[in-house]
Amino acid sequence: MRYALIAITLLAVALDCAADEKPTASTPDKMLRIYALPKQVEDRLDGCSCSFSLRKVKKNSASSEIIGWRLGDDTTYMQINGMTEELKLVQTIDQPKHQNKAKERDTVGDRTKFILKNNSWKVTVGCVVNSTCDDCESIGYTGQLVVKGKERALRVPIEGACGC
Repeated sequence: MRYALIAITLLAVALDCAADEKPTASTPDKMLRIYALPKQVEDRLDGCSCSFSLRKVKKNSASSEIIGWRLGDDTTYMQINGMTEELKLVQTIDQPKHQNKAKERDTVGDRTKFILKNNSWKVTVGCVVNSTCDDCESIGYTGQLVVKGKERALRVPIEGACGC
């Protein structure tokens, strides 16, 4: 009996903490919600990686990562409806700004689409290169993230970077 009370108390505390966390974005009916990545997932993305957050409304406003993956690894992390989801990077589509140019490196204006999936979700990260840094080996992007479930979809403006 004592263990049951402890388990119920721990569950209530966990649910209360989850209820306090506010979604980063959601559909109007709140049935599809995305959240900032938990700290332990952000820690996995150290080193060469891609990560994206909601596009900032104000220049100095803080923004939390909502999706990310390590370069060379096809496992992507995103928190959807309060659950940390692992998605697989299934396709990357590069669209250079100048179609006749051989793509040796990304340039401002190039478009890239990352398609990610698991059994429940399809996520598309469509972005445009807005900055490059040869010295720091990174590429900055702005774009749109689309999360699709069986019955709902959510589109949000994003910004982020890939690099080392």
